[in-house]
Amino acid sequence: MLCVGGFASCLDSDDVGDAYYTFTGMTVTNFLEQNPGIFGEFYKALDTTGVDDLLSTYGTFTVFAPTNDAMKAYYADSNVTSMEEFLADKTYGDSARFKALKQMVFFQLISTKTYMESEFPESGRFDHKNMMDRYISITYRNETGQLEIIVNGSSRIVLKDQDVHNGVVHGVDRVLVPSNFMLP
Repeated sequence: MLCVGGFASCLDSDDVGDAYYTFTGMTVTNFLEQNPGIFGEFYKALDTTGVDDLLSTYGTFTVFAPTNDAMKAYYADSNVTSMEEFLADKTYGDSARFKALKQMVFFQLISTKTYMESEFPESGRFDHKNMMDRYISITYRNETGQLEIIVNGSSRIVLKDQDVHNGVVHGVDRVLVPSNFMLP
């Protein structure tokens, strides 16, 4: 034992008891990164905008993660062909496309609550807003003989309830975007 200032310190022991916790679970970021065949493009958006750091920390997140096909459709709707076009402007944080990309990422995230499918509203909006301070809504349809969950009127959940340490991931077939409809 080593005594410093009259206090005993056990520097010769590796036993720290229950005082330290080593995290061994999977975070939202880990899940998306480890599934590039489904979520690789969305993970690139998280990484590009720095939001991956947020989703790899402690917290409570519900993520509506667009699939690779959904992200490619988003690129086409934004008049670009790939993530690299969002990175074309070297001023980065000042780029209009970079800002739009970051807003799109935040629109997919609810940062204050984990919503498993069993906690979805019967029809209507979630109680908690997304990170763009907007509500996300849920409806249901049964056109193919199988119940489908629709997010914001246009995006179908294709993979649900992927439970991770700091939240839940739901895969969606279209990027969630804010409505352009104005109230009268």
